[in-house]
Amino acid sequence: MRRITNRKWLPIFLSLFTYFVLLNCGGGGSEPEEVISIFVSPSTLDFGTVFVGDKKELTIMIRNESFSTAMLTGSIGITGTEFTIVENITSYNLAPGQTISLTVRYTPSTEGSATGMVTISHNATNQSSPIEVALTGNGNDLTDDIQASIDQGWQLFEAGNFMGAEENFSSAIEMASQAPIFEKLLAEAESGRGWARAKRRNFTGAKTDFNNSLSRENRETLTDLNSKAGLAFVSHALNEFNEAITNALEVVDAVPNYTFEHDDRVNFKSLRLLLAQSYFSIGEFQKAAQQLDVLDPAGAPHSAEPEELLKKIQELMGSI
Repeated sequence: MRRITNRKWLPIFLSLFTYFVLLNCGGGGSEPEEVISIFVSPSTLDFGTVFVGDKKELTIMIRNESFSTAMLTGSIGITGTEFTIVENITSYNLAPGQTISLTVRYTPSTEGSATGMVTISHNATNQSSPIEVALTGNGNDLTDDIQASIDQGWQLFEAGNFMGAEENFSSAIEMASQAPIFEKLLAEAESGRGWARAKRRNFTGAKTDFNNSLSRENRETLTDLNSKAGLAFVSHALNEFNEAITNALEVVDAVPNYTFEHDDRVNFKSLRLLLAQSYFSIGEFQKAAQQLDVLDPAGAPHSAEPEELLKKIQELMGSI
């Protein structure tokens, strides 16, 4: 091979040499490959035990890693009849460093295990598509168990076994307190325990139960009336006469012929007599006499003189 001795040709020779080397090595200005890195967490969602009719939500995160060089795009699907994506997101488009969160909701409609899948398709280069996130959960229905304890509590109450009734109502309260969906049953159980405690002369405990029952927004109308009737009697026993009057009036005004279905001795007549006693106790003799007029219309109008009024109240106490 002839040596190049003329130095002015050397730069041209080197440039040509570099060109052919790059050409043979696949160079010549080709674009570098895109790097798109996806990160999904967690890889599974286990909702654990959820009460039938209640719901639980967990989150899946999808991120386009910050060192990616292009947009991360794809679609999202979900299977499993009791699982839903709250935001109803079906696709995504994330720049490097961006993240999207999916809220998955499990709402069991029946007892037993449930499974599903969130499928995330993508254009990432670091993982195969799609990525699948397994969903699992277990539905638990306590409704029948709670109702059974309440029913047993009332049966024992009507049989005069107030301690046993209190125990059953307490069991129902413990179960029903586990989820808001049982609030209606919780209110009835609290009312029942209030009555059982009142019969056992635990007036302070009974008052607490009745007030708790009345604080439940989803309580039945009958539970509301029974709790107010019970609260009227225990308030009177605690010498809280104004509260006794308020609750007794709410019951007889709402249902003039009210009768407590688990003890028919508790009725509109006993509540009217309670009103007469409570009014008498706070010196409202005329109002006490008016309650006697309702109870004993044949003797109306009744005297508002304290001695005669008290005598009539005592007389009616023995007949109602």
